[in-house]
Amino acid sequence: MINDILFSHFYGELNSIFIQSKVLEIIFLEFQNLFSDENLISSVNSLKLDEKDIYAIKKAKEILIQNMKNPPSIIELAKKAKINDFKLKAGFKKVFNKTPYGLLLDYKMSIARKLLTTGDMNVNEVSKYIGYKYSQNFSTAFSKKFGILPKDVMKTKKYYILP
Repeated sequence: MINDILFSHFYGELNSIFIQSKVLEIIFLEFQNLFSDENLISSVNSLKLDEKDIYAIKKAKEILIQNMKNPPSIIELAKKAKINDFKLKAGFKKVFNKTPYGLLLDYKMSIARKLLTTGDMNVNEVSKYIGYKYSQNFSTAFSKKFGILPKDVMKTKKYYILP
């Protein structure tokens, strides 16, 4: 790319635009490299967590679960757990192998599945109980997670009539 800039065959204003575009392309490629998944994985793997950090990450998990209906933002969660937001996100990946909201989603879906198979709640009630405003959003998330619609899980319940 540097050679493209040095040996440009354009002149005047067109050359100026060409050089600007090449500079932007270089900046883009550098940012792409900086924020690539490999760099993120590398930073997570090289992240050093002490006992205080691990305690804060576990505390953040508790806060998320306690507030599953209205979870705090990452920034708010980090403040409540007394850890910086980068360490919180990377620490969650390292400790739980999930993002904070990925872990929360898994927790909500496991609660929902239990409620649908063992409880007396319908899909709308379960949806509201775990914090979804719209039951359609819950149904979409549930079927994406488990490959079955919530209403179909309810159909598998066995009802026994006592003599």
